[in-house]
Amino acid sequence: MDSISYLEDLSNEILYEIFEYIELHDLFQAFTNLNNRFETLLNYSFLSLQVNLDTTTKINVRNYYTQLIIPNKHRIVSLYLTIRSDITLGHCSFDIIDSSFNRLQSLVLDCISHKKFISFLPILSSLSRLSSITLHINNSIADLSETYQLIFRLPFLKQTEVSAEGYSLIIPLPINTSEEYSRIKRLIVNHACNFQELIVLLSNTPLLTHLTCRKLTKPVEEVRQPIPIKMVHLTSIIFHMCDVQFEQLEVFIKTLCKQIRVLCINTSEDVTYLDATRWERLISQDMPYLHLFEFKYHEWHYQSIELMLFHHQFTQCTSLFWINRGYLFQITADIDYWPPIKVIYSIRSNG
Repeated sequence: MDSISYLEDLSNEILYEIFEYIELHDLFQAFTNLNNRFETLLNYSFLSLQVNLDTTTKINVRNYYTQLIIPNKHRIVSLYLTIRSDITLGHCSFDIIDSSFNRLQSLVLDCISHKKFISFLPILSSLSRLSSITLHINNSIADLSETYQLIFRLPFLKQTEVSAEGYSLIIPLPINTSEEYSRIKRLIVNHACNFQELIVLLSNTPLLTHLTCRKLTKPVEEVRQPIPIKMVHLTSIIFHMCDVQFEQLEVFIKTLCKQIRVLCINTSEDVTYLDATRWERLISQDMPYLHLFEFKYHEWHYQSIELMLFHHQFTQCTSLFWINRGYLFQITADIDYWPPIKVIYSIRSNG
């Protein structure tokens, strides 16, 4: 018995669930012209479809657009678009998005120019089910203010990721003090931003629960004022690289992170981060609900004798505070980086 015969034994409801995991082009390639039952299933008006329009693939993109995407706009819930700059598709580009994508929930725009994204953002505002946007800007830019301003105005957005490259990215926005704010709950800042810019972004997203930042850099000016925002829903923070001083991170945590449950940090340069007693005090007093803590501190040494300089501070992680909470500490030396020797000090939850 072949695989089609097995599939025909399944109920319509199960087949609909299977279909929703298959990309639109592959779905129609596999099941079109098999029999009347599968034709009926493919034409079911409430079937949710996923589209991956990648011009790097070998499919005929223009035919895919005209024969599959246009007739099924009203059924598409997930749309991934990436357009290589060396391929000309005429109208078959990011411009395919319009208000008729009325069931669209998730949108990924890969390799899009900043100008192009700005141009059709008003259309996205009309899509009442659009809850997730992932944006990968393909050209080097300096100012991300307009991008974030427009994203924050999308009324139904719950999750967003912004990726950008640039020698000196800036987000010169003021702290949001109005009663109008974004409904975003998950924010991925996949580019460098400084400490002050992060506070501005958070002031626009007071409902945020999960924050991920690729690189948090030092503030342009010394932060003297208290952080003027509250983040009562924020439970997860991931800094892939945190370059701010430990003192600034402490202020950030004490102000915004009383309810934090997940904290993951990679850092270097400021040896204060290796003070286990200071971490113990910060966790016990200001992060009472912390469940998952992952910390890595990177440094480089040209002489092995230097490796002993900060061990005493860090080995205080062997106290009962850390043992009772199931935390493990580790010091590793990567000889592949010799010279210099790369040393990683880490703390993580056991399991």
